[in-house]
Amino acid sequence: MGSWPAIRLLLLRTHFLAGVFVAPLLIVIFVSGVLCAFAPQVENLVYHRELVVDNTGGVARPLAEQLAAARQAHPTGAPATVRTPDAPDGTTAFVFRVDDRVADIVYVDPYTAQVRGELATVDGRTPLEQWLRDLHGSLHLGTVGRVLVEAASLWLVVLLGGGLALWLARRRRERRATGGRSRLRGWHCKVGVAVSLGLLALVVTGVIRSPFTGARTAGLLAEHPPVPPVAASGPPAVTLDQAVAAAGLTGPLTIDLPADDRPYVITERTHTWPVRTDRAVVHPASGDLLAVDRRADLPPATALATLGVLAHSGALFGLANQIVAAALMVGTLCVIVWGYRMWWRRGARRGAPVRRGVLRAMPPRPRLITVAVTAAVCVALPAFGLSLLAFLIIDSAVERARHRAQPPDLARQTEKERKSDARTNARLHSGRCADSRGPGGVGGGQRPARGAGVRHTGGLQVRPARQHLRGGPEDPA
Repeated sequence: MGSWPAIRLLLLRTHFLAGVFVAPLLIVIFVSGVLCAFAPQVENLVYHRELVVDNTGGVARPLAEQLAAARQAHPTGAPATVRTPDAPDGTTAFVFRVDDRVADIVYVDPYTAQVRGELATVDGRTPLEQWLRDLHGSLHLGTVGRVLVEAASLWLVVLLGGGLALWLARRRRERRATGGRSRLRGWHCKVGVAVSLGLLALVVTGVIRSPFTGARTAGLLAEHPPVPPVAASGPPAVTLDQAVAAAGLTGPLTIDLPADDRPYVITERTHTWPVRTDRAVVHPASGDLLAVDRRADLPPATALATLGVLAHSGALFGLANQIVAAALMVGTLCVIVWGYRMWWRRGARRGAPVRRGVLRAMPPRPRLITVAVTAAVCVALPAFGLSLLAFLIIDSAVERARHRAQPPDLARQTEKERKSDARTNARLHSGRCADSRGPGGVGGGQRPARGAGVRHTGGLQVRPARQHLRGGPEDPA
């Protein structure tokens, strides 16, 4: 068995504590994630007049004519960007920037050049979409919220890894059980295993855009090089429609209008498979094609990362992508609820199923490896390191509070017991200690019987807490 019993105890304690503390954040993240996945459909209902046209017959009016209508509806400021419709029943969006993030968007019917409405947006998103994204990405808490979301996402990887390891170890000696907590544990494990790979993909594609980790991978998501300035004076001689024709791109387009020394920058915006994000740069005075950046020329890592981000948002494969992403998140919510239910049925006041001190009880070599790997991960992922430090402080504070609340004689006895509990639990968890030690081993060469000072929990044998410390006998369920 080696050091596995002690490692198993460490995994069990970590899985429990991380689940209890991180799950509330994960619930908010996944509920808002489901809403974000179906945001396009919800937006078309909420902002139907601005985003959808009723009559799609006829030929679209020239972009220059639509731009003139938008200018008339929004006389203050100059338009910075034009977004052509994503679908035949969509509207053309003209973005009038207020600052780097805030903009007023005027929506124009492409077939009649009539203004459909105007919305104040952030980062080019409707108020509803921006509210959902802020909830999903920062809990509406700004930078602190973004750090919390990143930390919760990284702890989800720990929960997945620890849960899978415990599940694989349990399957070796799993017995069919139909009791209440056993049934809950079965569903918790089965659904957790089913969603693990997809959930890991969601975590990776979300973390690469986070404050700490995302700052290190920002270049990975850069599809196009910076746009070089051009020598131009006065208003552009090339009209919007002429620039689009010179670019030679098709499909939904995002067109950055020229200003000062900036040329026309025209980018394809097809985010469903097959993805098209080619970009063309057109001189505003001569109409010459200055540069064309093809998606096919992207480095493989950048192409893969951008596809992952599109899949994360539910856009890559359309409705099927939305349904799969929502199913993964709903499945994870069920796993969380079942985990809390098991904790409640066990007795929430009893605390963790394994006491503190498990790491100190591990053999030296596994303990050193565990500490070294954890330290390296904390340095590479600061959000995880900060949250781990917070967990350790809270756990230590709770243990000290319980220690102070006990009578002095019981507190001294508990301190002695705590130092030996982890090693004793490790021997009992092994499931082979009696078989391997024979008559001189624990229990005189026989496996401890159920109820004889050992609590059986799904294949694990854990010393029950003393009644005068935990307030009553252990629940056999």
